[in-house]
Amino acid sequence: MISIGNITTGGTGKTPLVEYVARIIASHGKKVCILTRGYGRKDPHLQVIVSDGYGVLASPSEAGDEPYLLATKLAGQAAVISSADRIAAGQEAIKDFGTEAFVLDDGFQHLRIARDLNIACIDATNPWGGGRLLPYGRLRESAEGLSRADCVVLTRCDQVESIAALREQVSELIEGRPIFESRMRPLRVVSLKKIPVASLTETAQLPENKTDAEKAKAQGAPLKETVYKHGVEITVQGAYLDMIGYMTELEGMPAQLFWGKARMSVDEYPQATLTLTLFTLSLDKKWLNI
Repeated sequence: MISIGNITTGGTGKTPLVEYVARIIASHGKKVCILTRGYGRKDPHLQVIVSDGYGVLASPSEAGDEPYLLATKLAGQAAVISSADRIAAGQEAIKDFGTEAFVLDDGFQHLRIARDLNIACIDATNPWGGGRLLPYGRLRESAEGLSRADCVVLTRCDQVESIAALREQVSELIEGRPIFESRMRPLRVVSLKKIPVASLTETAQLPENKTDAEKAKAQGAPLKETVYKHGVEITVQGAYLDMIGYMTELEGMPAQLFWGKARMSVDEYPQATLTLTLFTLSLDKKWLNI
């Protein structure tokens, strides 16, 4: 059991680390399952199998946005379960999936579950959440709670001038245990071009055997509605694996997207450039649903 969490509310870069750890475990041939609470989902009391390790089995509203994202990006590598009772979820994963290793998402304060490795993430841009506990600040617990961590991962280190002072503070709190540094490498949009709208249906022609009266009655009333094709060409740059994840997420969007072209070039591994042509269909000539 590897727990990954934090001592503040809000994003600390925890979810990408959960994904990274799950990939490493899976690469060693282990059956891995991510246990998560699934915040923001439709029914927080329901236990939802988001992924069985092979495919995505739930929608974002059923699973929660982050569990759904993890399930999508880790399809074929890790199972994902959203449940308030993560002990029961883990027992089900062992029984149904033969799970051999768990990643406990947002588990730093979940003290009921024993763990083999306890990882805490700290956002270098706002490490102590204003220095005050909820509801007056963003701290879930005092900074001294970091003493439970086996190691700490400092995130967004590239977004601050120096982390020397922060490293010293954290080192004292965790009594010299390992501290790792990470930085965010989001995909960067370098080009976005709108493709001219195109009509896919023409106004139907009236049959020749119609009388003049019938033609006059139908004049100006097309027999079919016109369907328009809207498209964009988008070019993004970033890490190769992030590109794969980006395309997977596009395919999983609730709005139907149609692929035109996809061209990827690896500039210098792992950095790559991806150009996509995407289309949607609509009855509105001025409408673009992307």
